[in-house]
Amino acid sequence: MNIEYPITLATGTPPRGAFSGSGATILMVNVAAHGHVNPTLGLVEELAIRGHRVIYAVSDEFGRQVRASGARHLNCFAPQVGFSSHGMHNAWTLAVDRALASIPELLKAFAEDKPDIVLHDSMALAGRVLARHWDRPSVMLASSHFPYRGSNLELLGADWMHVVPKEMRRLSASLKCIGLSLSNNQIAVRPDRAVAFFPRIFQRRADSVSARYVYAGPMLSKRDWQHRWRPVEGNRRVALVSLGTRSRDSLEVFRRILRAFDDNSWHVVLSLGGNVRVEELGRVPPNVEVFKYAPQLRVLACASAFITHAGMGGVMEALSNGVPMALIPQTAEQCINAERITSLRLGVQLSSESTPRAMRNAVEYVTNQPTIGRSLLRMRQSIEQAGGAVRAADYIEGVMRSCEM
Repeated sequence: MNIEYPITLATGTPPRGAFSGSGATILMVNVAAHGHVNPTLGLVEELAIRGHRVIYAVSDEFGRQVRASGARHLNCFAPQVGFSSHGMHNAWTLAVDRALASIPELLKAFAEDKPDIVLHDSMALAGRVLARHWDRPSVMLASSHFPYRGSNLELLGADWMHVVPKEMRRLSASLKCIGLSLSNNQIAVRPDRAVAFFPRIFQRRADSVSARYVYAGPMLSKRDWQHRWRPVEGNRRVALVSLGTRSRDSLEVFRRILRAFDDNSWHVVLSLGGNVRVEELGRVPPNVEVFKYAPQLRVLACASAFITHAGMGGVMEALSNGVPMALIPQTAEQCINAERITSLRLGVQLSSESTPRAMRNAVEYVTNQPTIGRSLLRMRQSIEQAGGAVRAADYIEGVMRSCEM
């Protein structure tokens, strides 16, 4: 059975010539996940300030922040790309499903006016496919590590040699049915151009990654669409707790964290995500604020510690603010991030089974350890030197100029 996921422009189908003007028309294609969308918003803001028209294809869940960043939202209803704790092979299946669902409607939306360039997430295969079909330049946007020596085995597990080629063959065969003839190699080949939302020092085995890729670092946006939040009065330190926006196994961990900080010496901001309800927590101490989605950047600007699942987006936001971390990774990718954080002496790792005492001790340790403080300072300097949204936008404009010659 074929399931269709229609795509519509938030303000209607674009008329012919709607994308003409002084700036370039930039199509950005992403997957429906906060950890993939949020890192791109600062880049969208920078491109919009420069006069470019950014059309952002992602589900309606992210329409508000996309529009607030200056882009036109292309409402894309499609399967969310998910990850298991044992690997990411299911993400490839879902990524192919998403591409097959969205490509026909994207072709309709841009039937008359093609974008000048396509920016796409590493898991947004529709962007890669359409750029080749339209003969337009493309830039991959990396919200997490570039593929490195041994990454397939670490991220996908032992069955990676079967999963990825199988899914690429399925995508190629399905594309032929709608008139797009692209070989497996054309789809699966690593891109020539890519921008990372983290500095090179954080890339795992960076020596095995293409020297052409640009490590621009995190590009933090204003996020005026989020909740207002003000620091608490008094001298209590602030700890932010977030274990991901879609974690399904966080409830017991949250309960242990509440017990760990039930003494009023810290002010705790707890971000539940989409799969835990506040009623399930039980007793919430008076020194704990609970949000479904906390205004993370505002809290991190005042925080002394961050208890996190080690998703790349949140990690970069914490490092940009010089906040040390206590890590509770849940997926293979997050375990790799945790390894980088601990090896760079930016935090310590816990587990989902850690006791309240262990959690509290870890937070006290990272906030009082001078070595971690010095490492955080060096990392902030690396992030500043990476160039951020300005460098990424310069690079994208350079790609467009070079392709005009």
